[in-house]
Amino acid sequence: MTLKHASTLLAAAALTGGLLTAAPSAVASTGAGESVQAAVATPAVAARAQQPRKIKINGKQKGQRFYLVGRIKPAKRFSLVVQRKVCTSNTDCKKKYTKWKGFKTTRKGTFRVSIAGPTGRAKRVYYRVYAPAGKRYAPAMSDKSIYVYKF
Repeated sequence: MTLKHASTLLAAAALTGGLLTAAPSAVASTGAGESVQAAVATPAVAARAQQPRKIKINGKQKGQRFYLVGRIKPAKRFSLVVQRKVCTSNTDCKKKYTKWKGFKTTRKGTFRVSIAGPTGRAKRVYYRVYAPAGKRYAPAMSDKSIYVYKF
């Protein structure tokens, strides 16, 4: 490799925005008995960072029905999961959230999901929205949880 080729490689990497790491120097011969030392640049193997997402939710009531409405940013059609936990007491619930229902957002990133109130001995039911990780996006959780309770 001549010095000309090494500088072309460096210029190409700079134009494409590629990350470069310093490799051991390479010694090239010009053929006339002269040797030229040049650094060889190789693209770094960097893991592509996943983009974060934000999920905002609110609870709405229409008659005797309850809805979980919200929006995810960036706005795109995503598959999301509603998680819930059913508590038999009004306070100090130590249960864990479980997957309850899956749904898809609109192209604008909005959603509305019908949710159920407490049944049987349950006093409160908590809901939150979870977005699983994908190739491009990191996993995300809604900014708060919503609960429906019995009087």
